[in-house]
Amino acid sequence: MLRKLPILVLLFATTLFAKDRVVTISPAASVTGVVSAVNGNLVSVAGGAITIDVANAKFIDGDALKPGMLITATVQDSTSSPLVASAVAIIRSTDLTLTGTVQSVDVAGSQFSLLGKSIKTNASTTFVNGSGIASVMSGMLVLVEANVVSGAITASRVTLIAAIPPRPETATGTVKSIGSTAWVITVKDHDTTFVINAATKFLGDPKVGDRVEVLYTVDSAHANVALSIMKSIEPPKVVKFSGVVKSLGASTWAITRDDDHRDVTIKWPDNVRLFPAVAVGDHVDVVALENSDGTYTLVMIVPRR
Repeated sequence: MLRKLPILVLLFATTLFAKDRVVTISPAASVTGVVSAVNGNLVSVAGGAITIDVANAKFIDGDALKPGMLITATVQDSTSSPLVASAVAIIRSTDLTLTGTVQSVDVAGSQFSLLGKSIKTNASTTFVNGSGIASVMSGMLVLVEANVVSGAITASRVTLIAAIPPRPETATGTVKSIGSTAWVITVKDHDTTFVINAATKFLGDPKVGDRVEVLYTVDSAHANVALSIMKSIEPPKVVKFSGVVKSLGASTWAITRDDDHRDVTIKWPDNVRLFPAVAVGDHVDVVALENSDGTYTLVMIVPRR
């Protein structure tokens, strides 16, 4: 008969988060706190409540301990003072950590705006996924680790996470002028310039005077960059009127309308069939599409009896 085996081993693990790393140390006692003072190999934590000897400790993510740093130290489980550390992980080594989208960039001034605050950079600033202030762009999502130096927020590390594309917008207007790098389109009685480039799509062969739909974004320089410019397709206008047939042709008819006694031209498409027959002088009811040139394209014609 099988007997249940007793549990012989108890695994104990402490997980440390050191910036972008996860470090697991097992087994151990530990102390987590803010460094208040460093005196040689002795580190005071929490205002001196605990002192740790780090002479033989393995350092994780740096070894330059400074007051204000948040650390986790793996120590010997004993009553000795000071406690003896076997490993020290620096969890936070800066005054501030900020995350958000960049609002503006001043390359010449080596600074950018984040969360409404000016973030300065210098030769000591580390850029992750970038190569200096020139790689920071408006709308980019960033993680900033910074210290306050003489009242100014100065980044020690800037991690470029992703560029957030600007949200497309739409506008409707009339083309006023066409250039090789920009179009001027009158939108709501205001002339608006739209930058065009190799990526801009043109649909419907729009020309000056045409009504168009523009899909565009606003770049960091506040310029309207056209993604596409499409000639507006006006829905056909369906009209109904009565009149007298004045003349019959192979593809066009002339009809004198009852309401204004004006002769109008009716185009006769091949797909429209007439039944019953209509002759000159007949009084008819007409359903047609109104064309931009003042003519009409026939949909249906019915003699009035």
